[in-house]
Amino acid sequence: MRVESGQWLGGYHLIRRLGTGGAGTVWLAEDGAGLRVALKLLHPALAASEAARTRLAREATTVNAVRSSGVAHVVDVETDDVQPFVVSELIEGPTLATRLRSGALAPRELAALADALRHILDAVHAAHVVHRDVKPSNVILSATGPVLIDFGIAMGPEDEHLTGTGMVSGTAGFAAPELLRGAPASDTTDWWGWAATVLNAATGRPPYGPGEAVAVGARVLADAPDVEGLAPRVAQLLTSALRADPTARPTPALVCASLTDQGLWDGASGDPGRTSVLSTTDEGGRAHPAVGGSGGTQILAVTPTVDEGSGEGEEARTWGQGATEVLDGASPAPTALMPTATPEPSTRWATPSSPASPQVRVVPG
Repeated sequence: MRVESGQWLGGYHLIRRLGTGGAGTVWLAEDGAGLRVALKLLHPALAASEAARTRLAREATTVNAVRSSGVAHVVDVETDDVQPFVVSELIEGPTLATRLRSGALAPRELAALADALRHILDAVHAAHVVHRDVKPSNVILSATGPVLIDFGIAMGPEDEHLTGTGMVSGTAGFAAPELLRGAPASDTTDWWGWAATVLNAATGRPPYGPGEAVAVGARVLADAPDVEGLAPRVAQLLTSALRADPTARPTPALVCASLTDQGLWDGASGDPGRTSVLSTTDEGGRAHPAVGGSGGTQILAVTPTVDEGSGEGEEARTWGQGATEVLDGASPAPTALMPTATPEPSTRWATPSSPASPQVRVVPG
């Protein structure tokens, strides 16, 4: 069954396609009352799969467990139909990937983006959910701040792994080295994807360069991110955040705090012998190389890691197969991260709030 603009589907009027990916096509749609929403229609090849329908319903439960305005919540799911679909809040704005086609973010924009995404991921992990595909094309830049989307391969505490043997969920250059080695997805692997996204925004280039997935993965495992052109201490900071060894990475909070330091961007050098002890609520600590010093040490709190268990499934998403293609359309509305006539704009976003979980109509398959 071919789906066209102007068609009605399950009570929704399809207006135009917003994008397409490995699992389905996203449409701009309206309900009977004229409310605009984002409707993700499962690809026909997957519509006959009971596992794919179950996964679609699971996506609604997973994303709505996150109490944050920094995610697009699901408002409707239809799995008992020839054309299964999930309906989410419509978030106006370009994706971060689209924005980066115009070049890297300015330092203050980058610091604001990194911190806002950090708070969103904190909320995701507080709900015991692992997103598993943090990358620029899954971040929409709304007028009020970034919004994390596409929880289609996210994993909650009761979920089984959806990745088949020898396959990696995620996208080349944004999938953590632990995943490449066959470890399960966790909070830590999400944070690595966050750091890769921050690096991508800092340079405007893929964090590990272009090329085939195997070549990109080899650079990930070799600790060889593309930091060319960055101030030395910024390059050192982001390289540390992307270490293949999880125990060698600074905490996301430290990365965000460091990005707000103008001296980091100016290339100012720190005292090479200085030792900084950062305040922490944890009893334990882990030593990492100091940002911007040669030999200085900072004592950081250990970032907790959630072990989501293991398991196998047939609905795998491999490198690049689930990437969303953003279709050309009308120019996006201005957002806090879009270029302006004023250089170095001061970007200030409120911390994503924690709204009550929306009510969702889920029609069982």
